[in-house]
Amino acid sequence: KRRHETKMACNVRVVVRFRPVNSREKSEHTTGEIGFKFPNDQTVEVYKKGTKFDAFAFDRVFYGDQVSQQTVYDLAAKETIMDVLQGYNGTIFAYGQTGAGKSHTMFGPNLTGMSEEKGQELRGIIPRSCRHIFDYIKQDKEETEFTIKCSFLEIYKEK
Repeated sequence: KRRHETKMACNVRVVVRFRPVNSREKSEHTTGEIGFKFPNDQTVEVYKKGTKFDAFAFDRVFYGDQVSQQTVYDLAAKETIMDVLQGYNGTIFAYGQTGAGKSHTMFGPNLTGMSEEKGQELRGIIPRSCRHIFDYIKQDKEETEFTIKCSFLEIYKEK
C-alpha cells in the first residue's frame, strides 16, 4: 500500500539541527547571552542571560556533535525519498544563517583525503538520497522505466 493509504499524510515537517558552539564563539564569549536547552527531541527552549525566554516545538530537533548524518537522513529525509519513489513530489529545504551547518547537513564535509569508510559515514542528505534512489532503481525486477528529475538551488548571500 502507498504511504497515504496506511497512515496519516504529512505535507510539511519541520526539522531543526543545532550545531555545537565552535571554538571562535567560545573564545568570544558569545555563548552566555543566548542559550538553548533541549528537554526532548521535539522542543527547544531559548534562554536569554540565564532566564527562559521562549520555547519552540518542531517535528524533530537534532543537537550536539553526536548526531550522525545517517540519523539525520533517516529521520528528516528518508520518508520523503520513499514518497518520491512512489511517484510523489518531495522537497527537502535547508535554511539558516551563514555557518549554521546547512551545507554540512545537505552534502557532508569535503571528503578529500578521507578514507572510503569515513566518507560514507559523513555523507549528507543529498548523496544519501541519490544512493537510495539509484539502489531502488537497480533492484527493480519489472523493467520499469524511470525518469528522474532533480532541481537544486543555492542562494548565497541572497544573490
